[in-house]
Amino acid sequence: MNVFSNITSATRAALLYITVGAVMIVWSAIYYTYLNNHPPAPGTDGPWYWCTGFLLTGATLLVIGLAVGWIGRSARQAEQPHAVVNSRDSSGTPVSNVVPLANTPAVPAVPAVSAASPTVQQPTTAQPVPPQNFTAS
Repeated sequence: MNVFSNITSATRAALLYITVGAVMIVWSAIYYTYLNNHPPAPGTDGPWYWCTGFLLTGATLLVIGLAVGWIGRSARQAEQPHAVVNSRDSSGTPVSNVVPLANTPAVPAVPAVSAASPTVQQPTTAQPVPPQNFTAS
Protein backbone atom coordinates (compact mmCIF):
# COMPACT_ATOMS: atom_id res chain seq x y z
CA MET A 1 0.00 0.00 0.00
CA ASN A 2 1.54 3.30 -1.10
CA VAL A 3 0.97 5.94 1.56
CA PHE A 4 2.57 8.71 -0.51
CA SER A 5 0.24 8.50 -3.53
CA ASN A 6 -2.10 11.41 -2.71
CA ILE A 7 0.22 13.95 -1.07
CA THR A 8 2.21 16.77 -2.63
CA SER A 9 5.99 16.80 -2.91
CA ALA A 10 6.25 19.55 -0.27
CA THR A 11 4.32 17.40 2.20
CA ARG A 12 6.47 14.37 1.38
CA ALA A 13 9.68 16.40 1.87
CA ALA A 14 8.42 17.89 5.14
CA LEU A 15 7.49 14.46 6.46
CA LEU A 16 10.92 13.08 5.50
CA TYR A 17 12.84 15.98 7.09
CA ILE A 18 10.80 15.86 10.30
CA THR A 19 11.17 12.09 10.63
CA VAL A 20 14.91 11.99 9.96
CA GLY A 21 15.52 15.02 12.19
CA ALA A 22 13.54 13.57 15.09
CA VAL A 23 15.27 10.18 14.84
CA MET A 24 18.70 11.87 14.75
CA ILE A 25 17.85 13.92 17.84
CA VAL A 26 16.68 10.85 19.77
CA TRP A 27 19.73 8.74 18.94
CA SER A 28 22.12 11.64 19.57
CA ALA A 29 20.55 12.12 23.01
CA ILE A 30 20.99 8.40 23.70
CA TYR A 31 24.65 8.55 22.62
CA TYR A 32 25.19 11.72 24.69
CA THR A 33 23.86 9.89 27.76
CA TYR A 34 26.18 6.98 26.99
CA LEU A 35 29.17 9.32 26.68
CA ASN A 36 28.32 10.91 30.03
CA ASN A 37 28.13 7.51 31.73
CA HIS A 38 31.16 6.01 29.91
CA PRO A 39 33.56 8.85 29.07
CA PRO A 40 36.04 8.26 26.26
CA ALA A 41 39.78 8.05 26.85
CA PRO A 42 41.32 11.26 28.16
CA GLY A 43 42.42 13.62 25.40
CA THR A 44 39.92 12.41 22.78
CA ASP A 45 37.15 14.86 22.11
CA GLY A 46 36.07 13.31 18.80
CA PRO A 47 33.04 11.41 20.11
CA TRP A 48 31.67 14.57 21.77
CA TYR A 49 32.02 16.53 18.52
CA TRP A 50 30.31 13.77 16.53
CA CYS A 51 27.48 13.58 19.05
CA THR A 52 27.01 17.36 19.06
CA GLY A 53 27.18 17.47 15.25
CA PHE A 54 24.48 14.82 14.84
CA LEU A 55 22.30 16.46 17.50
CA LEU A 56 22.48 19.87 15.78
CA THR A 57 21.98 18.29 12.35
CA GLY A 58 18.84 16.55 13.61
CA ALA A 59 17.52 19.80 15.08
CA THR A 60 18.25 21.60 11.80
CA LEU A 61 16.43 18.94 9.75
CA LEU A 62 13.46 19.14 12.13
CA VAL A 63 13.26 22.93 11.72
CA ILE A 64 13.61 22.63 7.92
CA GLY A 65 10.81 20.04 7.85
CA LEU A 66 8.51 22.29 9.87
CA ALA A 67 9.33 25.25 7.61
CA VAL A 68 8.78 23.26 4.40
CA GLY A 69 5.41 22.09 5.69
CA TRP A 70 4.40 25.66 6.53
CA ILE A 71 5.58 26.95 3.15
CA GLY A 72 3.77 24.10 1.37
CA ARG A 73 0.50 24.95 3.07
CA SER A 74 0.95 28.63 2.20
CA ALA A 75 1.72 27.83 -1.43
CA ARG A 76 -1.30 25.55 -1.83
CA GLN A 77 -3.45 28.56 -2.72
CA ALA A 78 -1.04 29.51 -5.51
CA GLU A 79 -1.42 26.04 -7.04
CA GLN A 80 -5.17 26.51 -7.51
CA PRO A 81 -6.36 27.37 -11.02
CA HIS A 82 -6.98 31.06 -11.59
CA ALA A 83 -8.06 33.47 -14.30
CA VAL A 84 -7.02 37.00 -15.21
CA VAL A 85 -9.99 39.38 -15.39
CA ASN A 86 -9.59 42.78 -17.02
CA SER A 87 -11.75 45.45 -15.41
CA ARG A 88 -11.69 49.16 -14.70
CA ASP A 89 -11.20 50.82 -11.34
CA SER A 90 -13.21 53.78 -10.03
CA SER A 91 -11.24 56.29 -12.12
CA GLY A 92 -11.68 54.27 -15.34
CA THR A 93 -8.12 52.94 -15.56
CA PRO A 94 -7.88 49.36 -16.87
CA VAL A 95 -6.76 46.94 -14.16
CA SER A 96 -5.89 43.23 -14.42
CA ASN A 97 -7.12 41.16 -11.49
CA VAL A 98 -6.25 37.55 -10.73
CA VAL A 99 -9.33 35.67 -9.60
CA PRO A 100 -9.14 32.11 -8.21
CA LEU A 101 -11.47 29.64 -9.88
CA ALA A 102 -13.15 28.07 -6.89
CA ASN A 103 -16.32 26.09 -6.52
CA THR A 104 -18.22 29.22 -5.58
CA PRO A 105 -20.73 30.64 -8.06
CA ALA A 106 -19.51 33.66 -10.01
CA VAL A 107 -22.92 35.35 -9.85
CA PRO A 108 -24.68 35.43 -6.51
CA ALA A 109 -27.80 33.31 -6.45
CA VAL A 110 -29.77 35.88 -4.46
CA PRO A 111 -29.64 39.49 -5.63
CA ALA A 112 -28.09 41.80 -3.10
CA VAL A 113 -30.52 44.17 -1.43
CA SER A 114 -29.11 47.59 -0.74
CA ALA A 115 -30.03 49.40 2.45
CA ALA A 116 -30.98 52.56 0.54
CA SER A 117 -33.93 51.03 -1.30
CA PRO A 118 -35.69 48.32 0.68
CA THR A 119 -38.17 47.38 -2.01
CA VAL A 120 -39.79 43.99 -2.16
CA GLN A 121 -40.20 42.35 -5.54
CA GLN A 122 -43.22 40.17 -6.02
CA PRO A 123 -42.68 37.11 -8.19
CA THR A 124 -44.31 37.34 -11.57
CA THR A 125 -46.93 34.74 -12.29
CA ALA A 126 -47.60 33.41 -15.74
CA GLN A 127 -51.01 34.25 -17.20
CA PRO A 128 -53.09 31.16 -17.91
CA VAL A 129 -53.61 30.36 -21.57
CA PRO A 130 -57.07 29.18 -22.57
CA PRO A 131 -57.17 25.70 -24.08
CA GLN A 132 -57.24 25.46 -27.85
CA ASN A 133 -59.35 22.97 -29.71
CA PHE A 134 -57.46 21.04 -32.32
CA THR A 135 -59.39 19.14 -34.92
CA ALA A 136 -58.07 15.87 -36.13
CA SER A 137 -57.83 15.73 -39.88
